[in-house]
Amino acid sequence: MSRFADQLLFLLLLVSVSLSPFRCLGNGASGKERTLAMIKPDGVSGNYTDEIKRIIFEAGFDIVKEMLTELDKETASAFYEEHSSRSFFSHLVTYMTSGPVFVMVLEKRNGVSDWRGLIGPTDAKKAKISHPHSIRALCGKDSQRNCVHGSDSTSSAEREIKFFSMDVISGDIDSEHDEL
Repeated sequence: MSRFADQLLFLLLLVSVSLSPFRCLGNGASGKERTLAMIKPDGVSGNYTDEIKRIIFEAGFDIVKEMLTELDKETASAFYEEHSSRSFFSHLVTYMTSGPVFVMVLEKRNGVSDWRGLIGPTDAKKAKISHPHSIRALCGKDSQRNCVHGSDSTSSAEREIKFFSMDVISGDIDSEHDEL
């Protein structure tokens, strides 16, 4: 091949790699995002865990890691610290410490936004009307007892995954249940 043809081939290869939907977006070579999902105490006590996991898998997510744990007041307060000045904060902490929670690291392309879409609006009463097939419509009661938590951004997801010490190396899938 001529030098021109070699350079053209190289340029085309470079462009095709840069436009590939599988380029690295910070969470492994597949371009998948990780997000934190939590089934709150009402979801766990209402026996919704298996149904929610089924919905997660049907939506194309991988569950990279999961654990059942109970939050104490200090841990719940630290996790929801951004809401500490809000009037509902003490009720939120009481609610989140009322029973076990099921915490998961989910992975999928556009994982954060897809999980937020799957869970529906914060207020479960509104979700039952506007998003009747959402998880919060399925098992939530209101804006506080809304059954599930979802990270609202990739930076929140990273922080929340670290908060629960659920850091996982890209590509590793931990299928064991870490019960604390």
